[in-house]
Amino acid sequence: HFFDRLGKEQGFKARIITASSCVTIPGFDYQRIAEWAHKPCLAQIAQAERYLPEATMIFLAVYWSWQFDSPKFNDVLNEFLAQQNAAGKKVYLMEQEPLLDKNPQRALRFKALGLHPEVALSHKYKEANTRLNAYAEKYPAITSLNFEQTGFFANTPFHQEELLYLDEHHLNEVGAAKYSEVAGDAFKKIMD
Repeated sequence: HFFDRLGKEQGFKARIITASSCVTIPGFDYQRIAEWAHKPCLAQIAQAERYLPEATMIFLAVYWSWQFDSPKFNDVLNEFLAQQNAAGKKVYLMEQEPLLDKNPQRALRFKALGLHPEVALSHKYKEANTRLNAYAEKYPAITSLNFEQTGFFANTPFHQEELLYLDEHHLNEVGAAKYSEVAGDAFKKIMD
C-alpha cells in the first residue's frame, strides 16, 4: 500500500518482490524462516535476480532487527550492497519503523473502553537502524531512509486516533497509507 499510494501520487511504478520473512536478495539464508516459506522465498529471490541487471533504484524494507540476528544474513547483505554500489545503483534502506513490545490489538480494545493504553517500544529497532546507517556511511550509493523525525510515530501504535499497526512490526493498511503521506516529500526528491 505504501508504494502503491506513492506511485499513484507521484507518477512512478515500483515492482514489489516479496515473500513472507524472506529478503529477496541473492544468497539470503532462507533456511531460518518457516519451512513452508522456503519454496516461495527461493522463487521470489529468483524473480528479483531477473530484474537486478536493469534496476537503477532498489528499496529494501525488511524486519531488520530479526534479520540482523543472523551472521550469514549480515554477510549476504553487505555483499549485496557492495555489488550494487560498485554497479552504480542507488539502494535505499527503509529503516525499521518502531518495534512494539506486544501486539497492539489489546491497546485498541482498551482505547475503545475509554482507557489510555500504552504500548512500549522495543529498543531493537533502533539498534537495527543504527546498523543501516553504518551501511549507508560505508557505501556512497546506499541511503538509509528514516521518517521518525516527522513525528508520525510519536503516539505509536496510534496516529491521529487511528491504529497504525497490524502486529508488533507490521503497519496495517491505514498505517502504510498514512506513512506514505509523510514520506512523500522525500520520495519526490528521490524520484527527481
